[in-house]
Amino acid sequence: MWEEHLAWRRREGVDTVLTAFEFPEREEFVKLFPQGLHKVDKQGRPVYVQAMGGVHLGELRRVTTDERMFRFHIHEYEYVRKVVLPLCSRLAGRNIDTTFNIIDTKGLSLGQVTRDALRFFGRIAKADQDHFPEMLGHVAVINAAPVFRAVWGLARPLLDPRTQAKVEVLGHDYAPALLRWLDPACLLECLGGSSEGRLGDQAGPWSEPGAYVGGAGPLQRGRAYACGGRR
Repeated sequence: MWEEHLAWRRREGVDTVLTAFEFPEREEFVKLFPQGLHKVDKQGRPVYVQAMGGVHLGELRRVTTDERMFRFHIHEYEYVRKVVLPLCSRLAGRNIDTTFNIIDTKGLSLGQVTRDALRFFGRIAKADQDHFPEMLGHVAVINAAPVFRAVWGLARPLLDPRTQAKVEVLGHDYAPALLRWLDPACLLECLGGSSEGRLGDQAGPWSEPGAYVGGAGPLQRGRAYACGGRR
């Protein structure tokens, strides 16, 4: 498994993705698929929020390609692994090596769940599970409508049992569950917290003046996130 992982990193150019990969279409991409870091949870883990409910693969392909979307995803993981997690560890005074993820499925429709979309996002899920398995601390899926629960029911058996155990599926009344993990000041207002920031601001210790970013450059800002919608 280790040899296969090293071969995959060489094949995908993972070791140089932070310095060699450029994504000038990021602003347009994130406008269609809002995502980014927003502060930390009670354990000091970085929080990554994704709004998948309004995502249509066809619209994303008008902005970029499947391969570049995949490499952008790998870039985000490597940035968190090599820059964000070490910074969070220094601030916490202990090792922080996992993330807290929030996936908002508000607006998800059956029309988005095509074979093509499942195949593409399945590739990303497989890469995460096979090559970054221990980085995932917890996933909270919010606004989980019946269509998501149906898809999750099909996808869940394909995931490793340890990965399955990290996923918490929540309905529309998700705020109390999120606040068990996050302080109100670290959770966006539109998600039930008191943080007035926006997802596009990439708020957190990694964006403070003087934060170490190594050779990866400054953390790029994305578009604002309207809690399952777009701005």
